[in-house]
Amino acid sequence: ERQCLASPACSFTDLDGMRGHTNTEIVMEAKLVSTFCLEPPGDTPSRKGLVDSIIAGCIPVLFSPLQTKLWPWHVGNWRDVSVLASPSCPDIVAFLS
Repeated sequence: ERQCLASPACSFTDLDGMRGHTNTEIVMEAKLVSTFCLEPPGDTPSRKGLVDSIIAGCIPVLFSPLQTKLWPWHVGNWRDVSVLASPSCPDIVAFLS
């Protein structure tokens, strides 16, 4: 969040204070106008946001090699549809530029 807020090239969609609301529309609107969408793993490597990003035409930025092994029968090679970044990347905005 801090890196994104510091860069004019980045848009951060803040969902704090929106608990209890359905955020799907807000998130999809942001993904539709974005080139890259950060998709860190949560409790598991898979997450709904990965599929949402691909559907919206936003390139998912993955942070775990385990994420590149998800759904091989649907996605094929994740390198064709995503970017893999290090979770300790000091400047993700510069990395994606």
